[in-house]
Amino acid sequence: MNGKLNGNLSGSGKILAQKYCGSCHQYPSPDELPTGIWHQFILPHMGHRLGIYSNGEAPDSIFKEGLSRAEAVSKDIYPAQARISKEDWQKLENFYLDNSIDSVRAKTNYTTKVVINNLVHFNPKTARHLRRPPLTTMLQIIPEKRSLLLADGKKNVNALISFNENMDLNYQLYLKKSPIFLHFAGDRQLLLTIGEHIYPTDYQRGELELIYREGVTEKPNRSTLLIDSLRRPVHFSILDFNQDGQDDFSICEFGNRLGSLTLYENQGNSYMSSVLIDRPGAIKTEIRDVNGDGWSDILVLMAQGDEGIFLLYNQMGSFNQQETLLSFSALAGSTYFESVDWDGDEDLDLLYTCGDNADLSIIVKEYHGIYLFKNLGSNQFVQHHFFPMPGAYKAVARDFDQDGDLDISAISFFPDYRSNEPLHYVYLEQESPDRFSAQSFAGASSGRWMVMDAGDLDEDGDIDIALGSYVGFYPDGDKTGLYKHWLEEGPAAIILENQIKN
Repeated sequence: MNGKLNGNLSGSGKILAQKYCGSCHQYPSPDELPTGIWHQFILPHMGHRLGIYSNGEAPDSIFKEGLSRAEAVSKDIYPAQARISKEDWQKLENFYLDNSIDSVRAKTNYTTKVVINNLVHFNPKTARHLRRPPLTTMLQIIPEKRSLLLADGKKNVNALISFNENMDLNYQLYLKKSPIFLHFAGDRQLLLTIGEHIYPTDYQRGELELIYREGVTEKPNRSTLLIDSLRRPVHFSILDFNQDGQDDFSICEFGNRLGSLTLYENQGNSYMSSVLIDRPGAIKTEIRDVNGDGWSDILVLMAQGDEGIFLLYNQMGSFNQQETLLSFSALAGSTYFESVDWDGDEDLDLLYTCGDNADLSIIVKEYHGIYLFKNLGSNQFVQHHFFPMPGAYKAVARDFDQDGDLDISAISFFPDYRSNEPLHYVYLEQESPDRFSAQSFAGASSGRWMVMDAGDLDEDGDIDIALGSYVGFYPDGDKTGLYKHWLEEGPAAIILENQIKN
């Protein structure tokens, strides 16, 4: 990855770091972060994972938001006994502090050239109904209904809101928990809720439910709970993994310190769970028959430590074989991926973003951005393109301008507020093979874009783009006054209406 360094550092400290840090995730080099961040945040956290505590006992402060001391010990998250001697821990700690960089030399430089006010094929439209402040946790374009579904994630007054193609209100449906993902199928919708809020937690308060209409009504008025007690779920996919004719679910239970990718087998009146990956950080899955054997395989993006894109092969109803397609640094901050056929060779290329910057190392990172990995065959991937975008949260590839190749639409949730023009949104128009024109629009800074969707909202034959703003917490490093503007005037959503057909 661009910006990821591997220094020529040697000695016993490095050997210990590779042994202990590299046993859980990709080994991080000291020069990836400034000294102060290693000292104040990363090393204490690493120490806790190895049973090293300043007073000899794990502090109660790390057992919160759904994680008990007993559970942490039983799951081996925070061991009661140290796994490394004090002498070796001091060597490891000194290795990182002595070989890291000061904040002045931190690798935070990047170069982008974006033309503002150049989205010539798109007309921005703002949602006219708004419950302030904007807390959009989900949005989805429903082409067959010519509507946009938006979730407003306010505690105890969550709402699923429907807009028409002109961004006028159709209806709103109040819910107890925050919607995070939805699968639309006619008048029935499979709705995934994350819990009371979206913030890090290990409580099992997420649910998957079926919502639907009965009688003469425009909005759903009935619901059936399918699966409860989900640990901070963020995404699900539908598959018939055992070919019994029933819809099963793979659910990304991102969690926080605990979590999993879990398969839920449909048994008629209930679902039986089996854990496929037993660690936190599952973000998104895609279902593909990758090897062409007629069985549905699972692609999954994992964050939260051992980051990467993994392929779980379905071997006639069991997932015992796993392949690592791409492995990323534990500092990457993975946020999204989708499979694409970028070059038309009928194999699986991967579009990926990293930019989560809300954890322990909150600095601008030069390797945050949009990546395209091309498949050379036999699932051997190489980095083909990189566009720097601090805080990149999602990118989708579609032929927006209908010229026969793929373009990219992307959002940032943690832009670089040091810049005179923080990049909140970018449209990468592919003007010739792998040559892009980077464009944005004047209103891109009017919201803090956490979610995005693409689809033909007005059914005119081209692909529109929807952006959703979430302003639930202050953006670190912002001195622009944008946060106050977002709270008081910012939209919950903007539609970029594609006018290529006009």
